[in-house]
Amino acid sequence: MQQLNENIKDINGVELPPSKKQGNLRVLHVDDDRCFLKVSKQILLLENSFEIDNATSVDEAFTKMKDQSYDVIVSDFEMPQKDGLKFLKEIREQNNQIPFILFTGKGREDVAVKALNLGADRYLNKNGSPETVYCELADAINKTVERRKSANNFVASESKYRTLVENSLQGLLILKVFPLKFVFGNAAIEKILGYSVEELMSFSSKEITELVYHEDRTAYFNCVEKCLQGEQTKSCFEFRAVRKDNSVIWLETFSTRVEYEGQPAIQGLFLDITESKKDREVLRESEQKYRELADSLPDIVFETGLSGQLEFVNKRAEEISGYSLSEIKKKG
Repeated sequence: MQQLNENIKDINGVELPPSKKQGNLRVLHVDDDRCFLKVSKQILLLENSFEIDNATSVDEAFTKMKDQSYDVIVSDFEMPQKDGLKFLKEIREQNNQIPFILFTGKGREDVAVKALNLGADRYLNKNGSPETVYCELADAINKTVERRKSANNFVASESKYRTLVENSLQGLLILKVFPLKFVFGNAAIEKILGYSVEELMSFSSKEITELVYHEDRTAYFNCVEKCLQGEQTKSCFEFRAVRKDNSVIWLETFSTRVEYEGQPAIQGLFLDITESKKDREVLRESEQKYRELADSLPDIVFETGLSGQLEFVNKRAEEISGYSLSEIKKKG
């Protein structure tokens, strides 16, 4: 502290030019040395777009924080009544995550460790040439605030994403591959499979494998492997799954490769298509019966599409014309 005051004593009492940029970031600087606060403010405003409020005690700082919001706090360590660490502790106990920089002349490692453990974002030493010290401080202010904003934006974005997937009608699962482990699931997948998300997250590799019906496992996990390797796969893949009650259902899935905590993973969207598969099977059986009936009739029976192209002729039509359906289609 003494060295810094000696280095900047020629600035005291000198009226420095105003900031070149009007403040975007609001800084609360807390230090019991009024002279030091004044000089620090003048230097920081020379080249930086800050708005700086000063407080000479922790109590005064809290009073100012009630009336004004700040982007970052810069605080000394040694202060009467309450020091910088107690100040930081009280802030974090209030669940206030404002960026906090401990700016002190006490270059003690134990103080730095305690500050960082309490949730300080940076620890800087006041001692040194003013140019170096305040360049580091300004850089720390800008980067700390930007990092905190990025973190807050990420949390907000993740919250929106979770809200979206939790309210989706499609089931969603994220599967880490090495080893096989579910790491995320939404409410819709609980309804589809009958297991709670907590149960799914605790599944072993064997239990995950057994969720896929045994006849479809090879095809399904081949699809997963291709997706993991970045190979192009079918946009949608149908397979059978086994629910908690051991009933077998048909699922349609769309899978994509994602990164989860730095590791490759597969994100799958799942839709229960059991009923539609049943409807399609009923329709197929009905159509088969219709064609069998048409083939048994002595009359010519044919079917055309909306474009007028023949879609079906019965055996009698083929016998009379001498052409099969495929030959008739080729002829136009």
